[in-house]
Amino acid sequence: MADGSVFDLLIFGFRNNLARGRALDFLNGLPPSQAGPAAVDRHTSRPQRLFAALDADRAHRLRAQLEELGAQVILLDVNAPVPDAITVQAAAEPPAPAQSGIRPSTLFLVLMLAGGAFLWRISLPLATPRLPSTPVHSEAHVEDRLFSAATDTGHAIVDIEAEAIRLVRAREYAAA
Repeated sequence: MADGSVFDLLIFGFRNNLARGRALDFLNGLPPSQAGPAAVDRHTSRPQRLFAALDADRAHRLRAQLEELGAQVILLDVNAPVPDAITVQAAAEPPAPAQSGIRPSTLFLVLMLAGGAFLWRISLPLATPRLPSTPVHSEAHVEDRLFSAATDTGHAIVDIEAEAIRLVRAREYAAA
């Protein structure tokens, strides 16, 4: 770069909120001059020209300090020729807001879940199968089992239960 180069310093943004605070404090602490800095706060739109027509040494020094603080800045050579192919167009109207309809992927996911639930539901039996009926034992069969258990094991509890059943059969409720 030639010694007579003149630069503008533009700011595009900040690395994070802490960097924004540090860079804005640094810019507000600089003495005002005709070259800048331009008034910048946290709500200033970006990109913003901070300094205009700075000599090369001061421009590079300020850029390095601001980048170290976390600002995203760039130097533009004022004397650089503008290519013919670049045309600047202002936005006539803001872009349309995003539509709030259902996205196709969401619709597909909902349909897949509903289909899976349907298939899972129809794969289940429609009615709960009946349990096989267990044969109902007659009272005589139960009594025989108790008597056989009493004679086989010799437990006093089984003997008492067998005697109670025999007394109930004989309708001697008071003794049972």
